[in-house]
Amino acid sequence: MSDFAGILLPLIVFGPLVGAALLLFLPKDEAGQHKIVALGTSAAVFALSLALLWIFEPGVAGFQSALTVDAEWI
Repeated sequence: MSDFAGILLPLIVFGPLVGAALLLFLPKDEAGQHKIVALGTSAAVFALSLALLWIFEPGVAGFQSALTVDAEWI
C-alpha cells in the first residue's frame, strides 16, 4: 500500500490539471462532452481523496510518512 500512497498525493494535486488538459482537445461546440470529462475528472479526484482519507492515521502525531512526497531537488 505504501507504493500507492506515495503516488496518491500527486495524483490528487495534478489530476484536475490533467482533466483541464483533456478539455483543451475537445471540440468547442460539444458542451456535453466537456461536462462528462469534468464530472469524470472530479469523481476520480474525489475517489482518490477518499483513498487518502482511508490511509490517514488519526492517532499519529506530526507528518505521516505515507502522506508526504520526498523528492530530491537540484
